[in-house]
Amino acid sequence: MPIVLSCACGKRLRVPDERLGQKVRCPGCAALIVVTSRAPSVSDAPAAPRRPATPSERDQLCAICQGAIGAAESLVDCAKCRLPFHAECWDENGGCGTYGCSLAPKTVKAAGSAAPTTGWGDTKTCPACGKEIRSIALKCRHCEATFTGVDPITPAEYREVQTSRQQVGHAQIVALVLFVVSLFGCCAPITLPVAVVWVFRNRQTLRNIAGGHLVIAFAAIAISTFYCLAYLLFVILGV
Repeated sequence: MPIVLSCACGKRLRVPDERLGQKVRCPGCAALIVVTSRAPSVSDAPAAPRRPATPSERDQLCAICQGAIGAAESLVDCAKCRLPFHAECWDENGGCGTYGCSLAPKTVKAAGSAAPTTGWGDTKTCPACGKEIRSIALKCRHCEATFTGVDPITPAEYREVQTSRQQVGHAQIVALVLFVVSLFGCCAPITLPVAVVWVFRNRQTLRNIAGGHLVIAFAAIAISTFYCLAYLLFVILGV
């Protein structure tokens, strides 16, 4: 006889009675639930050793949340695929976030349950090509479009994300060019106003670029300012 479970998110699912004592994943909120004949309890993710992130991992991305790894954050290394994850993401996901890894959480589809209304169903629609892909996919196998998370997004939202990515990429290139040009002192009177205006107009985009490129952009302004002040001092002193 199937066992009816009620998750804390309000989702109800039915699982075969032979799953008694095992863990299943709620299709509504993705929480792990222990199958019991009584009220279920949400379990924690499998225990894994924590370690501090190293400075060299600062620019890497957590494969679960796709967020940048901070130098002082706590990480978990998958014992199988050896990829680092945020400890909080590991706990929340219930294991590894790599598709096909043996330590990735197993999702049990509830028999006879209604189709999930969130992004944790079996499939979702790719916002780039419109074809069906797995709900946990971070990359479309048809058009190779990549996503920042597993939640379904509309084509308009996808275009907005792509536009933001392009703007960030362009800003990184411009910041690097301004820095290189600022090293030539003779260009300082031109580089300084150009850099100041560019930083002011693109201040929203600059908030989303990596810290290294942001430092480079302001370093270009600082170097150009130094050369301009030096030229002004030479003119005043009549050197």
